[in-house]
Amino acid sequence: MASTSSPESTEYAFNNPPLHQALVMIFFIPVIIIIVFGNTTVIAAAYKEPRLRTQSYIIFTSLAVSDLCIGLIATPLELYSRVVQDEITCSVAKSGYFTVWVYVLFVVSMAHIVLITADRLLALKRPLRYVTFVTTQRVCIAIAVAWVGGISYGIFSLIESGNNKDDSLTQFCTGVSYKTVSARSFLLGSAGSIMIGGVILISLNIWILCIAVNHLRRIQPNLVNNDLKPQHPRPAWQAKGRQQFKAAKTTVLVVGMFCIGWFPTSIWFYLRVFVDISHVGQIILFELSFFIANLSSAVNPFIYCLKDGLFRHMNIYVWGTTFNVTTDPKDVIQFRTGSAREPVCIDEGRRLTK
Repeated sequence: MASTSSPESTEYAFNNPPLHQALVMIFFIPVIIIIVFGNTTVIAAAYKEPRLRTQSYIIFTSLAVSDLCIGLIATPLELYSRVVQDEITCSVAKSGYFTVWVYVLFVVSMAHIVLITADRLLALKRPLRYVTFVTTQRVCIAIAVAWVGGISYGIFSLIESGNNKDDSLTQFCTGVSYKTVSARSFLLGSAGSIMIGGVILISLNIWILCIAVNHLRRIQPNLVNNDLKPQHPRPAWQAKGRQQFKAAKTTVLVVGMFCIGWFPTSIWFYLRVFVDISHVGQIILFELSFFIANLSSAVNPFIYCLKDGLFRHMNIYVWGTTFNVTTDPKDVIQFRTGSAREPVCIDEGRRLTK
């Protein structure tokens, strides 16, 4: 159906089938709930526990804030623009107000993934300089730059969208792929950035994990001998090797899930440029790639709890106090003892009790 000249009587080329709307509700609403509750718990745990406010934990907590914004803002607005088709969501000039937040928070999350990778690399390659170089102030400045960069991108995009006088309908509403130079450049640039950046980040984190494994292998014989004599406490340098290995595994999981989650989106961008796909096929590919991207934000809290004992016990405490459930006294003792000034990194693997 073609659009008429009167905005009040605009008809669109494609009417959303009820099946599409139902599938969106069935698959995305549970993921949004998991994203919101999981990352809210992570943020609450960091707020309540001073030991979760060290440099590495601060980066992960800020990433949780970004994931929370994805669940609260970006994904609902994006889905609204896909499910509800009217003169606003189908307008090229106005639809950006709904879709831009996905790209804003992707930029913010990607910047945090880079910070996490750099933090692990410095901790392993420059352990003696790590404490003096990676300070809380510098970490906060880097996080602020990540957020300002993403938000600035969104503001400029909205300004450009507001100045756009094009009154044509979006591709999602018409089923027509716009092959303009600007559209192709944006899609190819975005796809290339996601793919190349993801490959580089995954490669760096695999290298980091290999370094941690080599450190652990060098101390493994002493670890075995020491485990045979439990009356002798484990030296600090041995515990540090195990801590660095566990921290590297956590980082690889978080970075890997982020990159894997967004790789289908880059493939979808390439297909939009080089392949003529039916309108129904476009909807299926878009929803599938967007769903996988949201999964990366949903699984992060589970990775934190699975690989980090302090996060795990604090999450138990947060949920227990929220729903008035009595927590195990041993858990309370475990996460309440210890020095708040002790320098730790994410999943350092240290004992929670003294």
